[in-house]
Amino acid sequence: RGHFNRGVEYYKENDFRAALVEFKRAYDIAPHYKVLYNLGYTSLELQDYASALRYLERYLADGGAEIASDRKTKVAQEIEKLQKRVARITIEVNVE
Repeated sequence: RGHFNRGVEYYKENDFRAALVEFKRAYDIAPHYKVLYNLGYTSLELQDYASALRYLERYLADGGAEIASDRKTKVAQEIEKLQKRVARITIEVNVE
């Protein structure tokens, strides 16, 4: 809880790098889907769109029915925007 609370404080102070470190520590200690929301939006503030997309997708997947429908809609809209900013590649090889 200490790391999470410090992350929130740093986020409010617009110190997004420090907030990200604290949220990651909080998640490492107690992996809970709610922290993924904070990781996603902090990554978004840092313009790390690939990480933001990954965290927010995982937030929706892990949180499932526990996430309020209005929040779920908001996050889904953000994911849709992020998908346009993040490229995906597929690599296929013909060698084992």
